[in-house]
Amino acid sequence: MFTGTYTALVTPFTDNNSIDYDALAVLIDRQLDGKVNGIVLLGTTGESPTITRTERTELLIFSISHINQRCQVLVGTGSNNTFEAIELSLEAKKLGADGVLIASPAYNKPTQTGLIAHFSAIADAVDLPIMLYNVPGRSSVNMLPATVLQLAEQKNIVSVKEASGDLAQMMEIIQQAPAGFTVLSGDDALALPLIAVGGHGVVSVVSNIYPREIFACTNAALSGDFAKARQQHLALLPRM
Repeated sequence: MFTGTYTALVTPFTDNNSIDYDALAVLIDRQLDGKVNGIVLLGTTGESPTITRTERTELLIFSISHINQRCQVLVGTGSNNTFEAIELSLEAKKLGADGVLIASPAYNKPTQTGLIAHFSAIADAVDLPIMLYNVPGRSSVNMLPATVLQLAEQKNIVSVKEASGDLAQMMEIIQQAPAGFTVLSGDDALALPLIAVGGHGVVSVVSNIYPREIFACTNAALSGDFAKARQQHLALLPRM
């Protein structure tokens, strides 16, 4: 379901702290011109912890309409409150999202069993493809490969954005995951190494600025042209 380059889009604001929809349209068009495979709205890069629920709904309505099915749309719907994550995910589905990106609950420090219960409850309640997001540097809990693999048995948990920084952990998931389950890098600098060992792409922040270049690098790697991908990756590394 999720393969290639996905941009974790920023949310622009005006000087009076309201969402700048004119700028948002320009940013979306920049991504579409760069041929990215998908746009992630309202991830933490998109200020999801700080915008209001009203702003959230209005932003999704505007953005999904503006994208108009020209690329896939994922919506960040994570929360450390399972029921709120379900509510946000159902809203994303209602408004036309292609999938949701759900990070491990921050602050709560759930056990691995708790992570399974949290994500399973969301998957059972929401008929939409789910990309897990493992980011222990921010959530304080590492979602272990065994946990990801158990969750991957659920039909609508189809991908993981891996930001643990541990390539060995990512390879274990790739090696044992069911057919069709994709592993994407949550760190621009590790996207090429991850694809080299069987990964499927990147959820990128740098592509906010360099969408065409990140797409070209990722696409070259996924096509097996690692000489070209390596050259492009190293050229972009200082910007990462």
